[in-house]
Amino acid sequence: MAYQALYRTWRPRRFQEIVGQEHVTHTLQNALLAGRIAHAYLFCGPRGTGKTTTAKVLARALNCLARQGAEPCNECAVCREINAGTSMDVVEIDAASHRGIDEIRELREKVRFSPALAGYRVYIIDEVHMLTSEAFNALLKTLEEPPAHVIFVLATTEPHKVPLTILSRCQRFDFHPIGLADMLTRLREVAGGAGFTVEEEALYLIARAADGGLRDALGILDQAAAYGNMVVTADHVHRIMGTVRDDLLDGAAQNLAAGRADGLLHLVATLVEEGKDLRLFVQGLTGYLRNLMLVKISPHEELVLAPGEKERLLARAGEFTREQLLHILHVLTRVEQDMKWASQPRILLEVALVEATRPESGNSLAALARRVEQLELRLEQLMAGRVNGSVEEKDVVEKDIQPPEERRKAGNTGDTSTKRPQASKNTAAGGWGKKRAATKEVQPDSSVKAPPGNGEVCANGDVTLDKIRQRWPQVLDLVRSKSLPVYNYLAHSWPQQVVEGCLTIAFGPDHDMFKDLLDTAANRRVVEEALAVLFPGTWRVNIVYGNAPPEERKPDEPNEHLDAATAIQLFGGEEIEEKN
Repeated sequence: MAYQALYRTWRPRRFQEIVGQEHVTHTLQNALLAGRIAHAYLFCGPRGTGKTTTAKVLARALNCLARQGAEPCNECAVCREINAGTSMDVVEIDAASHRGIDEIRELREKVRFSPALAGYRVYIIDEVHMLTSEAFNALLKTLEEPPAHVIFVLATTEPHKVPLTILSRCQRFDFHPIGLADMLTRLREVAGGAGFTVEEEALYLIARAADGGLRDALGILDQAAAYGNMVVTADHVHRIMGTVRDDLLDGAAQNLAAGRADGLLHLVATLVEEGKDLRLFVQGLTGYLRNLMLVKISPHEELVLAPGEKERLLARAGEFTREQLLHILHVLTRVEQDMKWASQPRILLEVALVEATRPESGNSLAALARRVEQLELRLEQLMAGRVNGSVEEKDVVEKDIQPPEERRKAGNTGDTSTKRPQASKNTAAGGWGKKRAATKEVQPDSSVKAPPGNGEVCANGDVTLDKIRQRWPQVLDLVRSKSLPVYNYLAHSWPQQVVEGCLTIAFGPDHDMFKDLLDTAANRRVVEEALAVLFPGTWRVNIVYGNAPPEERKPDEPNEHLDAATAIQLFGGEEIEEKN
């Protein structure tokens, strides 16, 4: 006997063997048991999901001479004839090649004849949407009121092309794409029954490539077994399908996380040299990143993955932010569609990969947020460098605030010690005052205790608004040492009210953006911890809009007019009498 393909050899012959369509098989079985048989059925759904197979099982169950409940016996003469395709009572018609009105007129003449051996004549019309409008019109009356012994089963992958007049006369069953878990179970069963030696990762690759169609999956398995001489490995599947290995996809994801466009371009060049289809690479990378996103967002979700893949995804997920993954997936899904019609798909892919490494380059809100995040990170790094003494400006500031005698003792050269400093307004406000503010350190009160725990009573009821305003610069400095972004937001506000451990901080109407940025649980916590260092007890922070900030002098800003004694104390000069 000639060799038969796997999808024909392992075609289900009973309802319970049909995979992934329980909603269809359960309904048909109940109808058979109750004797509620419709005169016309419409089976629609993607290719390879079991439409024609279910129609043949239904035909055998209707005509079986020794039916066991709702299942055909597959042993009687009628079942054997239907399985062999020689039964005169079960007629299969390919509407793609018999789509004209003449074929339908011939069909209308034949339905008058009684069954030869069985109880029903079953007409299975495959790809029924291919019939012409005239053919549908000719079929309409017969489909509506067929003879009692005739049952029509129409199968199609495009039900929207079937006229509504036909749809309304049929019981419609929608076949779903077969799930990954069900397909893996069926592939293991077929591989074991056929005597194949199969790697589990190879079965996962086949099931994922089949995209819900079991017939396609069995075809790939059959081809891979022929390639490997009854041995199916993941490498065999990649070779016959032209897909990209998982280690290359993982390397591409690593380069995307690190923003290395050069590594991605080198990978594209390698794939082109190997003759790989770049669209298949984009599809594989998109599927890999989708699983990465699912693992990152819901790490406890049970996903159907290849052995060891979830551990690799969990290790890689920490290198991405959620916004970064969403940006990359948007770019890749768009370029996959564009590559279908492009004359130079490689250039499109290279441009898209470079764009994917720069999530801040777009005009979306996520891109703007990414740019703000990068700016804040750079500011934090710059301030950290200054605090650690890595910026030379710190040394200059320390020298400038020393009295002249100490500068001479430190070995300063030049004639600055012989010149009396001018206690002018510009010198005080623009020079010494600002540099002193840049190097000031907060010295918390020695009497301040650590913030009480959750079970302790707040003891900050005696803290007034004036006390907080007096020490507000120290609050800002503490906040700046913890988080520079929070300091930048808080710098545009002022303390407005204190009521039993709750400080109300106000923003002007022009600073609503800074108000919204500060008004988050994490940012408020930074301010509350800074308050707890300077004032006893626990604190809560409330963010509101205020009419106008209080009119008062900034703590770090020196007086515009200094008297002689203060100027001498600040700048190290000496007082002399003017002689006439």
